Formats: sequence, C-alpha cells, structure tokens
Amino acid sequence: MKTFLIFLFSLFISNVYSQTLTVIKGQARSYAGDKLTLCCYSDPITMSQKVIAESFVDTAGNFRFEINTKKTFQTFIPLYVFKGILYIEPNQTYEIILPDKTLRNKADSLDPMFSPAEFYISFRNSTGKELNSVIKKFDKILDISMQKQFRYFRGNISKIKIDSMIQYVENQFVDDKNPFFETYRYYQYAAIRNVAYIQNRNDVIKQFYSKKPVQYENPSYFSLFNQLFDRYFINYSESSEGQGIVPSINEAGSLQKLKNSLSQDKSLKNDTLKELVILKSLYEIFYSKNFQQANVLSLLDSIGSQTKIAEHREIVANMKRNIPELLVGKAPPDFELLNQDSVLVRLSSLRGRFYYLNFAHTENYSALQQLKLMDGLTRRKNPVLMLEMVTIVANGTFAAMRDFVKKNGYKWTFLYAGEKSDVLKRYNVKIFPTFYLINPQGILSRNPASSLTENFEVKYFHILKSWEIEQIRKK
Repeated sequence: MKTFLIFLFSLFISNVYSQTLTVIKGQARSYAGDKLTLCCYSDPITMSQKVIAESFVDTAGNFRFEINTKKTFQTFIPLYVFKGILYIEPNQTYEIILPDKTLRNKADSLDPMFSPAEFYISFRNSTGKELNSVIKKFDKILDISMQKQFRYFRGNISKIKIDSMIQYVENQFVDDKNPFFETYRYYQYAAIRNVAYIQNRNDVIKQFYSKKPVQYENPSYFSLFNQLFDRYFINYSESSEGQGIVPSINEAGSLQKLKNSLSQDKSLKNDTLKELVILKSLYEIFYSKNFQQANVLSLLDSIGSQTKIAEHREIVANMKRNIPELLVGKAPPDFELLNQDSVLVRLSSLRGRFYYLNFAHTENYSALQQLKLMDGLTRRKNPVLMLEMVTIVANGTFAAMRDFVKKNGYKWTFLYAGEKSDVLKRYNVKIFPTFYLINPQGILSRNPASSLTENFEVKYFHILKSWEIEQIRKK
C-alpha cells in the first residue's frame, strides 16, 4: 500500500510539473560556445531585469531553456545588438529562430546609452495563431493604422475617427480568445483613446482599473497605468483634495496617514490599486527635492512588511536595491579593485581626505580630456587641499590600463573595473566621464560631482570649508 501511495504521489508531481514546463529551444550556429540568457522584467514599476534561465550553445549551435511557470508573461533574450522579445505560456514548446550573431561596433561599445534593437522572435513551423504571432501582427496593424490617422488628418484626430480605427483593427482579431491577448488589446485601445481625445481621468480609472484585477504580467495594462498615474503625488498634492500628501510624507512618514490623505481621490477605492499607485509614486519622488528621502524609504519598508501581495513585496525589494546605493549623506557602494600596481584597493579603506572618484573610458574623447585636466591638477606646486583622485577604468584589459597609465605618466590611483564589472551598474554609470565626491568619513558628498570644466575647484573649496566648520562644531 505504501509503495502504491508513493507511486501515485510521484505520478501527481510529474503530471503537475509537465503541465507547467515550458521549453524554448533552437539552433543558432553563429552563437556556438556562447551562453544565452532568458530574462524577464522582475516587476512592472522598476522594470528591473532578472535572468530566469541560461543555456550554453553547443558546437552544433543547439540551445535549450526550460522554465517551470503557471503564468503567461513577456521574456527576452539579449543578443549583443539585438533584444529578442518572446511571450511564453505554460506547457508550451517553442522552437525559435535567432538572427545571426552581430557584435557591437566600436562606436556602440563606446556609447553607454546604447540600446539594442528589439524584435519579435520568430518560430519554426509557425501557424500564425500563436500568442507571439498574433501580438506581433496586432502591433503592426495598430501602428500602421495610427500612422494613417495622423497622416491623413494631420493630427486632427476626433473620437469618431479613433473609435472607427479601433473597430477596424479589432475586427481582424475578434476570433482570438486568448485571455492574455484579449487583455493586451483591451488596454492598448484604452491607452490610445486616452491620448487621442480628452476623457475624464477618474472615469477612465474607474472603468479600466478600480474594479479590474491588476494584470502584473501584461505590459499593455501598465502602458495605460503609467499614463494615468504619471507624477501622481506631485500633481495631486497641488489640488485642494491632495493637500495632505506632502505633510504625510515629510512630517509624519506614516503609511496610514498617506493612505488617509489619498482617501479623497474617489478613483482609488480599490486597496490593491491604491497600494500600487503609492509604490509607483514613491519611486518617482525619491530624488525630488520636495520630499524627504529617509521618509520615502521608511514608507517603502512599511509597505514591504505590511502588504499581503507578493508582487508588491517584490516591487519594494527591487526599489530598495535600485534606490539607496548612491544617496548623498550615505556610504557609497563598496568595492575592491586592482590598482595599476596590482594592489587590491577597497573603497571603504579610503579615509581622511576627500576622494574625487571618476569613471573613465580610455577611448572616449571627453574622458581623455578630463584626465588631461586632472593630470595638470596633480602636477601643480600647490596641490588642492585634502583632495585625492581615483580613476576607475571601464574598458579594455588590466594590462592595457597599466600601460595607459605608464605611457601618460599619471601619478594618481587608477583602478581596473572593465566593461563587465557590476561596479558600473551599482554606480549608475551611463556616460563617460562620471564623477563622485566622497568625504573624509567615506560618505558620499556629491552625486554627481562637477567635472573640472564645470568649475569643480571653486565648488570643492566651499564644500571643504563647510566640512571643516562642521568638524569644529562637533568638537
């Protein structure tokens, strides 16, 4: 009997697993030897990316991802200059076709703002009725229809014209009953109407959000959501009903008081929706000078500990990972990197002086010009008081950095990070050069700091004097 029960249990587990297992496979010989990653957005507010599966491409070009999922959601595969979009459903097998491997050219490699070209991944033996195929077809038809509207009517778009266009598009997909695709179309149409002609905002929220479940995995749902709640706290706080927003954050830092202050907004009666709007709004205002950052973080902690919604806990976790690492007045992210003499240097060990931290690329013109100015600063007979410079090189090899420093005769500390270092991500390096100023206690003083061509020396003098006065007061 016991053996029979074990057999039944094993059969049940196997059946459940097989019903949720999704397989993505293919053959792409140009990627042989590479590791491909299947990614998704961790949440719809921060759009943090996470890897959900990996596959090494064998010598024949074969690869295979396996994902155990009970939901339909959007994924993507980073492919150097491309980004392949793929919606996956439970218990499906996809044999996909990838474009030939194309590496970034030199110009793209030097551009920290480079964005890969997105495309919908194709399938072998496609019937044209799969979710990915119909979304791709829908987006194309909708885009063409919108372009015609603006071309023929020169931007003079009326409600009748938009409704007619939407009906034309919908007629081509009326028989597609996939729930995910139906929701996708529903919110795409709503977003177009919301932009194309004036509607009462509260009526739109009540119709599409107040009594509807949150579609955390559907990007179309959040396209309209982001329109409706863009800068919500800032805009609502300027109304007579929203006068309690700023005090509830800056003076009280109380989640309950914040929710109470939102009670005047009749469109936010749905508690789940209200909490989601609060999360989005806290993320938007974090760097605003009008709101206390410490209180915003405290509110995030309160939501994270009190919410019953798993998706909201993940949003809070991602926000806290994204937000607090580069706050002025806090210790910046620590790291340990090799200097030009092959000695490991830990940032947290640098104390007693101000440190002018900059990220540079040795093939970037602007970065090279700043390095020349920094070199001139170090060669003066009267050096800048209490200031040390540290340059982090974000490209090439360690040997190349060492040779570069030696060739130019630079006398300050250079550290090697390279293109793949997570230091660049943690310091949010988007352009070269990027500067930060760290005070003698190891606390971030300026984010970002001015460059030498932006009157840094004068600004630094005032920062130094203020710091010295503060030290005297503390004594």
